[in-house]
This record gives sequence, C-alpha cells and structure tokens, in this order.
Amino acid sequence: MKCLDKKRIKMKQGETLALNERIMLSLVSIGEEGCPFIVCMTYAFHTTDKLCFILDLMNGGDLHYHLSQHGVFSEKEVKFYAAEIILGLEHMHLRSVVYRDLKPANILLDEHGHVRISDLGLACDFSKKKPHASVGTHGYMAPENIELPETMSNEMRTVLEGLLQRDVDKRLGCMGRLAEEVKEHPYFKDIDWKQVYLLKLTPPLIPPRGEVNAADAFDIGNFDEDDTKGIKLTEADQELYKNFPIVISERWQQEITESVFDTVNLETDRIEQKRRAKFKQNNIYDDEKTSDLILQGQLKKNTGTFGFSWQIRYTKLYPNRLELHYEKGDKDPEVYTMERIEHIDSKECKGQKTITIHLKGGNEPRLMLSPQDEVSWIEWKKALYDTLVASQQHLTVSEKASKIYGADVSSATSTNVNSNQQSSSGNHHNSLLSGGNISTMKKNNVAAAALQD
Repeated sequence: MKCLDKKRIKMKQGETLALNERIMLSLVSIGEEGCPFIVCMTYAFHTTDKLCFILDLMNGGDLHYHLSQHGVFSEKEVKFYAAEIILGLEHMHLRSVVYRDLKPANILLDEHGHVRISDLGLACDFSKKKPHASVGTHGYMAPENIELPETMSNEMRTVLEGLLQRDVDKRLGCMGRLAEEVKEHPYFKDIDWKQVYLLKLTPPLIPPRGEVNAADAFDIGNFDEDDTKGIKLTEADQELYKNFPIVISERWQQEITESVFDTVNLETDRIEQKRRAKFKQNNIYDDEKTSDLILQGQLKKNTGTFGFSWQIRYTKLYPNRLELHYEKGDKDPEVYTMERIEHIDSKECKGQKTITIHLKGGNEPRLMLSPQDEVSWIEWKKALYDTLVASQQHLTVSEKASKIYGADVSSATSTNVNSNQQSSSGNHHNSLLSGGNISTMKKNNVAAAALQD
C-alpha cells in the first residue's frame, strides 16, 4: 500500500500531481490482467489525512539500488531489462499515456527479478492533446548530452542514438509503428518477445529474500512530522479528494478469488491431513506411490432398506476393484470387482448428487456414492468410468487371447482378483495387490502383442 500524506501534499502544492497519479494508474491498470511490467493499482481510497493506493507488491528493490550494489550492467543484462521496460511503455502508449519520468529509481524488481515501471505521478494522457511542459528528474532530463563509450557494441550504439534522436519525426519508435520499430532493431534480434511477455526469460539478478533491498531500511516511509505541524486541512482540501476512491473491478475480483481460494484450500488440506492421519492409524490409508492405487478418499454410501441414510466409507479405487472401508477399520472392506460392474451413471438421491454404479446380478443391484464436493464428484466419476472402460478392454483382449492361443489369461485374472480380495482384509495387503496386478498385466500385454502380430 502506497500512502501519501495530505498535509505534506498541501505543503508542496502537489494536489494536482496526486490526483493525476490516481487517474494514470486507473488507465494502465484496467483490463483482465493489467500489465506484468507496470506497478498496477487494484483500488484506491482516502482517510482523513492519507491518500492510499493498493498496488502490486514489489519487494525486490529498484534498479538504482541494484546498480549501486552490482556495478555497471553488461549489455546482455541491459537487454533483458530494456525488453521488459519496452513492453511496459508500449502498454502505456497504447492507452494514450506518456510516462515522462523514466529512471533506474522508478524501475522496481519483484521477488523473481522481473521489472515493473512505477510512480506515474508525472505521466499524462495525450489522447486529446500533446504535452508541452518540461518535466522529469534533473540528471535524466537531457540524456542526449551523454557520450557513448567506445566499448559499446554497434547495435547498442545505434539503438540508443535512434532513441535519443532530437528530431521527433526521425526518432526510433516515432515513425508510425511505435514500439514495433524498437523491437525490430538489430540490438533485439535474439529476443523472443512472446517469451518476454510471459516472463519466461531468466532475470540476470535475483533479489535476496528476507532482506530489505534498499540503501537504508530505516529511511523507508520515514518522514519528519515536524514539517507538517503547522498545516491544517480544511473542508475545501477534503473536497478535492471526493472522487479519489476507485476500484479496478477485474483486479479486485481476481484478488478476492485468489484470497478465498487460498483460504479454502488451506482449510481443506488441514482437514484432509487430519483424516489421512486417522486412516493411517487404522491401516486403511494407502500410499499411491507404493501401490497400484488410482484414487482414494472419503465418500458417502447410500445405505438402509429404503436408501434413506448415508454412511461414511473410506473408498479406494484400484485397476481391478473398488474397496469401501469402514472408518474404524474393524471390519473387512466391501469389495466390488470391475467384472461385477455393468455401467456407471449419475443422479440425485435425497438431495445428494451421486455416482450410481449398476452391478451385475447379486442381492445388491446398485451402489450409490456421494463425494463431498463438486470437484471430488467430477474426479471420482471420471476415475471410475475410465477404470471400468480400461478393465472391460482388458478382459476383451484376455478372452480373445484365450480363444486363439489357449492362454487362460481370464482365469489368471480371476484368481488374482480373488487373492487380492482375501489379502485386502489384512494390514499388509498392498504389496500382494501390487505384485499380483503387475503379473497379470505382463501376461495380458504378451497376449495383446500376439493379437496385434
């Protein structure tokens, strides 16, 4: 958050400058994504004594500070920073904003080392008329007076001479095609501008984390209040800022969405970790990395004579079966092999969105499961459907191989499933399941290869 003291603004007669910055920030910040090379604004408001801008956080310091620490940048390093700055300026120019205060101190770095242009107090809108006033920072206002060193490459020399051309009509970037003229200069011939925009280029300097990237941390935001003791804010002063508050809706919505999403995710992860710890204690939880488990988690199963009640089952999906475990782990799990499943669809039951698994024969014609949320519902339905299709294709290949070559693959599969069912009630069944399935898959792969030949 950037805060400006109203009394200090009044003392320096900077009201117009402060209001202008808010207007310029709104012009360059509007859009679904803003610009990744400008410090954009999300919203602004004011209090009795402060003007407040909510801006992109840039905690990597500015180029002036890093130049003082690093020394002169190489041409390769300069090219990286110049490319990102060019895209930031292009974004402004396309919105009829001219910056007018380009200097290292106004180029901020993010935590990854990418740059953003900051401080639009001197920027102006040239959509209606061209600016004529002479503004800027002393020392940067007449760069055409500099002498270019002999060690500089010819490409860099010509691009600088083009940008510093006194005749505006002959100046690089002012001959009709704007930033494209600069981007097509031989100095940038090895630059992929799409990669630059996507922040894919590796920054030459990564700001140290956990440190204040400034010459003196105590000087940041430190102002002498004695300067403004005699300044009084009147109703007329406050009236100047009546239209100051603004919200950039797209950026505000994105910020709120991300904040809520992160909060919900953290809470969900905490609950999930707690559940997993509980199921690990009861030897129910499986590690996907060490078994052939496809998906696992808590689902509600529709139970009861008339299907009016729901009970929690820790559900595990394997390539050849579905297991429903009791929470305490004190009973054998309910096991449904893929061979028993006829088809899968979805429906609503007692206000619950369910995945309905239709079974072949038996006392239980169907199985109704309800995940905890919409995302889980989509994930489980897809996983179950894909697993069933893969299993049916697997059995079809096995049957063909058995008929043609006499290889009793289907019986091997059946035997394997039975042995897996028996072992699943024990606490050490994962290794047996994995080993059995791998063996069956190898046999079926041989049969499938033979059929293709």
